[in-house]
Amino acid sequence: MKIVFMSLCFVTVVCLLGVYLLSRAKGINSSSVSNTNSLDVKNNSVVSSSNSSTSANNTYSSDVVEIFNRGVDYAEKGDYENAIKDFTRAIEINPKFAEAYNNRGKAYSDMGDNERAIADYTRAIEINPKYVDAYYNRGLAYADLGDYERAIADYNRALEINPKDAAAYNNRGNAYALMGDNERAIADYTRALEINPKYANAYFGKGFVYEELGRFQEAVEAYKNFLSCVSGTPGMGNFIERAKQRIKELEGK
Repeated sequence: MKIVFMSLCFVTVVCLLGVYLLSRAKGINSSSVSNTNSLDVKNNSVVSSSNSSTSANNTYSSDVVEIFNRGVDYAEKGDYENAIKDFTRAIEINPKFAEAYNNRGKAYSDMGDNERAIADYTRAIEINPKYVDAYYNRGLAYADLGDYERAIADYNRALEINPKDAAAYNNRGNAYALMGDNERAIADYTRALEINPKYANAYFGKGFVYEELGRFQEAVEAYKNFLSCVSGTPGMGNFIERAKQRIKELEGK
C-alpha cells in the first residue's frame, strides 16, 4: 500500500487514525439509570422502553442504581479505579446488570486494559445480545489491539441491530482504512455522513483515505468539511492544525 502523505510517516498516520478517528467508547451517564425505568440505552440517554435494541428490559433497585451512578460520576472525573469498584459492586448486587458491565469495560478501556474491557463487553452481550453499545465498544477495544477483523465483525453486528448508527459506520471505515481496504472505508464514511452530515471524524477519515488513493482534490474538500464541523471545538487544536497543514500541502500539488 503506497502512502501518499508527503510530510507524515506511516506510524504518524496510523496513530492519527487509531487515537483520533476511533471514537470513545459509549457509556451511560449518571442520569440514564433509574429504578423505575426499563432501559434502552443509546447515546447516554434513556429512550422508549418499547424498543429493546440496546439494553435488556430490566428494572433495578434503588441501591444498585445509586452505586452505579456514583461509579459513572467517578468515571466522568477520570477516577477509574473508584469507578470500577462501584461498577463491580453493582454487578455483585445484580449479576445481570449489563450496563454496569459495559461501563466497567469502558473504564478499563480508558485505563488501557483492553483485555479486561473485552471480557466485560462480552459479558454484557451475553446478558443482552442486542446491546448495540457493547458491540460498538468491544469493536473499539479490538481495533485498539490491532484486531481489525474482529472489530469489523462487532461493528457489523451493531449495524444489524441499528442501521442508523453513524459512529459504527465511521469506526468500521477506520478499521477498513487501517487494513488498506480504502474503497470500503470511503463507503462507510459516506454512509456515516448521510446519517449525520456534521460527523467531523468521517470527514477526517475520508481526507486520509483520499490521499491514500491519490485523489487530492477530494481530500482537500474532506479536510475543509472537517474544519467547518469542528470550528471552535475545545481540544481539537492539534487536529485542526493537521487538517490545515494537509490542505496547504495538497493545494500546492
